[in-house]
Amino acid sequence: MNVVAIDCSSPRGSVALRTSDGVVAEREWSADSRDDAVMWALLRMLLVDHAMDWDAVNVWVAGCGPGSYTGLRIGITAARVLALAGNSVGVGLDSGWATAQRAMELVPAEQILVVGDARRGQAWYGLFRRNDAGLAVQIVPWSLCPLEKVAELVPPGGVGCSPEWERLSKAPGFHPDASCWWPHSVPPSARLLAERAAELVQSGEPLNPPTPVYLHPPVEIPTANR
Repeated sequence: MNVVAIDCSSPRGSVALRTSDGVVAEREWSADSRDDAVMWALLRMLLVDHAMDWDAVNVWVAGCGPGSYTGLRIGITAARVLALAGNSVGVGLDSGWATAQRAMELVPAEQILVVGDARRGQAWYGLFRRNDAGLAVQIVPWSLCPLEKVAELVPPGGVGCSPEWERLSKAPGFHPDASCWWPHSVPPSARLLAERAAELVQSGEPLNPPTPVYLHPPVEIPTANR
């Protein structure tokens, strides 16, 4: 089974391929421009590097957020269209879970708070714990809170992280305790999404179609200010 994952939910986009032999390859790029041409070029490169064509992919996975409204539309639309065109399966997984799982590879904390700037003076967040198998399990669902309150949500002994730390750390009202926050962005990894989707398919667990995680209506930014 060949699985390809796409995540464009954060300022750092990624695509990944997990082959039937278990080989995993990943490519990342700066997604700030929201230009999907780079994503398509890297997808083609992944397949060419492994002597595959589009029809060789059995499962297309999209990171579904929370995150950038425009980025989510790009990644989810790509996964849906490619799955439909190739008569394969389209799957949606939380980008925030992939951030939590990646953070657990970086720090030994048992709980990870994943946070993002939801604009309008708000933050989105979700809390994860590490299970016995080392997988991130969400224990507080995606929610919104005032930006000035989010730093208080890191549990004792836990670590806070964000896929957009450079932006979040400078946001007015956000005053984190440096001792309990990872001081660099932790973008979702398409590699983790591809591996997780393969595990779900092989175990026969239910699969969700690519559907965006929206916590409030999109914030439109005038083109001149981008």
